[in-house]
Amino acid sequence: MTRAERLSLASDFATSATTWNAAALRGFCTQRGIAEDREKALWPRGVRSLARDLNEAADERMLRRWQNETPTLYDVLVWRFADNESLRPAVAALARSDLWHPADTLARTGITARRMLRLAGKSGEIRVWLLVLAYSAAVLVWLLDGSAGRRATTSACRAAAMALG
Repeated sequence: MTRAERLSLASDFATSATTWNAAALRGFCTQRGIAEDREKALWPRGVRSLARDLNEAADERMLRRWQNETPTLYDVLVWRFADNESLRPAVAALARSDLWHPADTLARTGITARRMLRLAGKSGEIRVWLLVLAYSAAVLVWLLDGSAGRRATTSACRAAAMALG
C-alpha cells in the first residue's frame, strides 16, 4: 500500500469515526478487508498513528493550496478550518482521545504549526509552541462554534495571528 493510499484511508476513517479507539480502528479495517497484522503494520501505534496520518493528509492539502503563494498566518488558519469542515465530528472525537495522549498530541500539532509558520514566512521555536497553544485553542473554538459563518472561529484565528506577529 502506498503512502497516499494509507493517508486516504486515514481520511476515510475520520469521515466515519465516532470514536478514536482500537475497537473503532479494528472495525474500520475489518470492513475494508485489512487483516489485523496489516493494520498493525500500517498503524503501529493504532489510532495515534492514524491521527498522525490524518494530520499529514491535511498538512499536504494545506501545503499544496499555498505552494505558489505566501499567505498570512491568518489566511492559513482560516483556510485550514474551512478545509476540514467535513471532518468536524471526527476532529471532536479525536480531540477527546487526545486528552489521554498529550505528548503525542503536542508533537503532532507541533509538526503542523511549523508548516503553517513556514508557509507564512515565519519561524522560531517559541513561535512554534505559541502557535501550538493558539491553534489548539482555535480548534476548540471551531468545534463549539455554532455562529453564522463561524464568526467565533474567524475571531480566534485573527487573535492567534495577531499574537504571533
